[in-house]
Amino acid sequence: MRSRLRSCPLPPDLTQPPSIHSARIFLGLTEAGLFPGVTYYISLWYKRNEQSKRVAIFFSAATVAGAFGGLLAFGIERMEGIAGLHGWAWIVSLTFCPVSRRD
Repeated sequence: MRSRLRSCPLPPDLTQPPSIHSARIFLGLTEAGLFPGVTYYISLWYKRNEQSKRVAIFFSAATVAGAFGGLLAFGIERMEGIAGLHGWAWIVSLTFCPVSRRD
């Protein structure tokens, strides 16, 4: 299991505060347009009186996803020590492994 985790593409070393802050800034910049973009996209497809229900469903789904994401992260964090990894390393590994390219 440990060799498979080592083959996953992990992010650069984010142990220093300036690198953490810059990564968070770039993440915020890329996510900033998501909700306005989705709202605009919904407005292209639905009539004005139908938009409110669709936007409400989208915002509710985002809230529920955030809640379950936190619970999932809590559960993964509890995997501390399995395969010699810390809980945070499990979160990073499970986040990046599914998108890694297999040759």
